[in-house]
Amino acid sequence: MQCQRCRLPLVAHSSLSKLSQTQLNLLKREESDFAEQNTTIWGGADDASFIMFSESIAGPNPLKTAPSQRTHSQVANALDRVFTNTGIDMPLCTDCADLVRQKLKSMYDDACAERDAYISFLNKLKDEPPPDSKDVQDLQSQIRQLEKENAAALKELKAAEAEKAKAEKELEQAIKQSDEQKEDNRQVYMERNEFERKFFELETEKHRLTAISDYQTMQLYRLQHTNVYHDVFCVSHDGNFGTINGLRLGRLREKRVEWSEINAAWGQTLLLMTTVIHKLGISIPEYRLKPLGSMSRIERIEINPETNQPTGEVQSLELFSSGDYSFERLLNHKRLDTAMVAFLDILRQVGAFVEARDPNLKLPYAIEGDKIGGCSIRLSMNTSNETWTAACKYVLTYAKWLLAYAISN
Repeated sequence: MQCQRCRLPLVAHSSLSKLSQTQLNLLKREESDFAEQNTTIWGGADDASFIMFSESIAGPNPLKTAPSQRTHSQVANALDRVFTNTGIDMPLCTDCADLVRQKLKSMYDDACAERDAYISFLNKLKDEPPPDSKDVQDLQSQIRQLEKENAAALKELKAAEAEKAKAEKELEQAIKQSDEQKEDNRQVYMERNEFERKFFELETEKHRLTAISDYQTMQLYRLQHTNVYHDVFCVSHDGNFGTINGLRLGRLREKRVEWSEINAAWGQTLLLMTTVIHKLGISIPEYRLKPLGSMSRIERIEINPETNQPTGEVQSLELFSSGDYSFERLLNHKRLDTAMVAFLDILRQVGAFVEARDPNLKLPYAIEGDKIGGCSIRLSMNTSNETWTAACKYVLTYAKWLLAYAISN
């Protein structure tokens, strides 16, 4: 057995084992009284209404040593029922019982004070005179008015509750719409970010293509203003020598140019005239130009003067020389002279074509027979190489002028 408050072990008083049948019946009757009137113990309890135990000590339970097992069982059952009906957890030790007794005493005093207040109020009501019928009617009228006001207020309350429910429903819909709007805004922002990303990529690509276009436009402008013919046929001079692509055309006593360089220069000059004729669209039926580098040739086709048609006879003119030996000089130079005179004739015909197209133009040199600018192009007829070198220089100048005209037109 333990105290139900402090949980210390309890030893039952020795008197519990000596209860008589009358005392047991008294416990049963008290149990019945508790069941019928539960508040009796709180209002009229005295010291005899509490079963007190001695302080907790270690030792055997005296109930187990009772002489009669039947009496012990009856006592225990009766005590359990009494403890249950009191509303207090029992059994208790002496100290805990004192605390419970003090608490019950305080509750008893409060109940007595409350009883006295009710008695005083009841006596006061008994002493007051009864209200007359008019006061009662006024009170009843006020009550009816209050009931009407209460009903109206209740109606307003219900209307307010309905309005509140409607407002809550609208608020719920508004929250739902707000959430949907937030989702739509999030989607819009995502689409906007994607659009800005693609726009940035397109802008970057546009700048790249613009840069490429600007570069290509600049290259095109440079190429359009680049004279490829001047680069391919660079005609200039080196003192008394006319040069084409750095190759000297002519010979002097003090500067004896090798025939390999002269032959290459004539090949470049013939290629220049071939280009000019093709660009201007000129047809010279009696000549076919064969620019073959250092071994270039001019084919002369015989024309019937009566029918002005080719007779079929073709003469190949060598625009190069193989040497400068004395016993070969006359033969070699005569073949070269024939080719150079034919070239001079071609130069004259192209110049005439240009003058016919634009009478305001003035050719740099006059060509008559085998002479250009008054200098003969025949090497075998010149007593010195200076005259022939000057004629070669005039030929290059004339050809450069025709090239410039062909490019500009």
